[in-house]
Amino acid sequence: MYCTWWHDDGTVERIHHALGGRVRKADGRNAEPSAGLVDSQSVRTVDTVPRRE
Repeated sequence: MYCTWWHDDGTVERIHHALGGRVRKADGRNAEPSAGLVDSQSVRTVDTVPRRE
C-alpha cells in the first residue's frame, strides 16, 4: 500500500535520484550522468509509425 502512495506522490523517484547521485559520487563520477544511450531494443514503435525506406 505504501509503495503505491509513494509511487503516486513521486517519493520513489526522488529517492531513486538522490541515491543514484550518491552512488555515482562514491564511485568517483559526477552525480549527474553526462551521456545517455538508446538502442533499437530500448525504443519500440507501433504499427502506425511508417518505416523509413
